[in-house]
Formats: sequence, structure tokens, C-alpha cells
Amino acid sequence: HNSGTLYLHSSGEPLLANSFECIIKMAPKKTRIIFNTNGLLLNKRIRNIILNSQKIFMISFSLDAATSETYKRIRCDKFDLVTNNIKNLVSERNKKKLVRPLISINMCIMQENILEVPKFIDLAKDLSAVYVQLFCLNKGHSWKVEKNGFKFDYNEQQKINPELHDMLIEEAYERAKNYGIKLAFAGN
Repeated sequence: HNSGTLYLHSSGEPLLANSFECIIKMAPKKTRIIFNTNGLLLNKRIRNIILNSQKIFMISFSLDAATSETYKRIRCDKFDLVTNNIKNLVSERNKKKLVRPLISINMCIMQENILEVPKFIDLAKDLSAVYVQLFCLNKGHSWKVEKNGFKFDYNEQQKINPELHDMLIEEAYERAKNYGIKLAFAGN
């Protein structure tokens, strides 16, 4: 029974999988399970599965915004639901005197949210996240999407002033350091 790490993500929402609970139960006891989620489906039943298994090492929440306004433009109108789901998970974890799952949040940096990068670290603190990941959009895509009056143009969203970018990333690092949050940045 080797212990290892099991990643329950790739391209899709793991909480949508009918086999989510079964996979967790079948994993050997010492397995560290890590997964990414958008957090929308993190209801009481799912939280109980996660906390009762005591196998979930870390959950990374893909938020991409520090405010409900930006979250609505980039994702949907459920920012309060998602952040409350995370807070409820942390509260229930703490009541059970558990230290895991650890909470991580991540943001794909783009023109639409770049100004919120330092605030994203504040949000991490508010959500009891111990880890923040910042990414940049990958080059080479050219798709466009329009929803709720917001036009997302992948190529245009990559156009970020380098000086502004660097200043905001440095401010985020400083805030993360002050809060004791680990910050990882992968990008240009």
C-alpha cells in the first residue's frame, strides 16, 4: 500500500463526476488527493465527503477574480456562492479540528483582472488559503466569447502593460509574504 498523490483534475470539473465519492473511498488511506474546482458544487454533501475521507490534501479553487463584478464578467454571477462554499468548508474543517484540506486559490491573469491581483491575495487571506497560484493566458489561442454584454477576446486579454504587470505582481508578493501565504507565479 504505497502512499502517493492522486490528482483529480485535468480538463473538467471533478465535482461533476458521479464517481467522485467512489474514487475517494477507493484511494488507499495514505493517499494525498489534490484537485482543482470552480467551487460551485461544494455543497454540504460534498463537503462532508471531503472532510470525512481525511484523504483530501489540498483543493485549489479557480476564481480568476477578487471581486464579484469581475468574477461575473469572467465566469458567472456566483462569486458569493463560491466564496461562501469555501468559507463553509474551512469552518467545518476547523470545527472538526482538522488541518486538511489545505485551501489554494488560483487566477489566470488577463487584462480584465490584472488590477485585482493584489486584492486576490487579500481574498486568499479572507478565505484562509495557504497557497495562491497566478498564471498568464497561454499564447496561441484566438477565440472570442460574448456573454452578458462582455466580449472576451483571448488575444486582446493578453495585452497587458509590462510595467503595470510587474508592479502588481510585486505588490502581490509583498502582501502574500506579510500574510504568510505561499505565492507561485507562472508567466511572462
